[in-house]
Amino acid sequence: RPQGADAAAVVPEKEVLYVMQLENKVQLLEEDKALLRGQVRELLIANDDLRDRCDRSTPIPTLFKEIGTQTEKAIKAECEKCTMSAKQQPLADPPVTGEKEKEEERKEKKEKERKEEECKEKERKKKERKEKARREEDPLHTYKNYEDLPKAELLKTFEEDTGTAKAHYGCTLSPQGDTLCTVDNCGTISLFDIETTKMLYTLEATGGFFKKKVPLLSSDISANGKLMAAAGADGNVRIWHGSRKIWRQNVITTHTDKVYCCRFNPTGLKLATASVDKTARILDVQTGKVEYDLKEHT
Repeated sequence: RPQGADAAAVVPEKEVLYVMQLENKVQLLEEDKALLRGQVRELLIANDDLRDRCDRSTPIPTLFKEIGTQTEKAIKAECEKCTMSAKQQPLADPPVTGEKEKEEERKEKKEKERKEEECKEKERKKKERKEKARREEDPLHTYKNYEDLPKAELLKTFEEDTGTAKAHYGCTLSPQGDTLCTVDNCGTISLFDIETTKMLYTLEATGGFFKKKVPLLSSDISANGKLMAAAGADGNVRIWHGSRKIWRQNVITTHTDKVYCCRFNPTGLKLATASVDKTARILDVQTGKVEYDLKEHT
């Protein structure tokens, strides 16, 4: 341990004061101890004298008891004096260790909480921006109740030139938004121009040896507009590929009962179907094979 000026540079002033007071207290206790020893010695001598002067008829145990009581009282009185002296000279508070480390921990904790609050605020603002953009793109989504929706207006009506009455079971808009595709109970797919509402052309779904028309229940158009699918009441799905009036039909046998729905995936390579036979299947458009067969419907 360094001495002199170096010691003051190494040991804090508060700790030096605390050690000095401890040393002074030890010295005082040593002096009190020596004083007590001297008083006990005097008491023993006085007791011996008392024993010589006392009547020989006094029992020895009673004499020893009186001497012990006097000695005990004297020692107790001296201890009380030492206690009072210690109370009059209180020691300095012991140095608090690790105060700097605790302060640093508190600062780090506050900094961490501040960063967390900033991150939460950024996330909240980001969500608000996304919600605002979504509402601008889809204003109807902001309405909570059906009654709050604005009233719909009839813009256009599409009619076929043929006089035959047909029941239309499904309709689909092309991804480009320029063509409307409908299917009916006579096995006909009709395509209309959105701007002029005129029918462009029709495709027929036939099946069996006699090429009978099959009622169609649903339809869909791929994202690139080059594939059309129609779900038939005979349990088959028909896929047409081509453009304008040049279309080729491919019949895929998928279900054992009526197929009520069919949808392309975004790439147009897969087709999902749902049927009355309590199954939903995913088909490969190019090969026509069933990739997934879901039979958990009741």
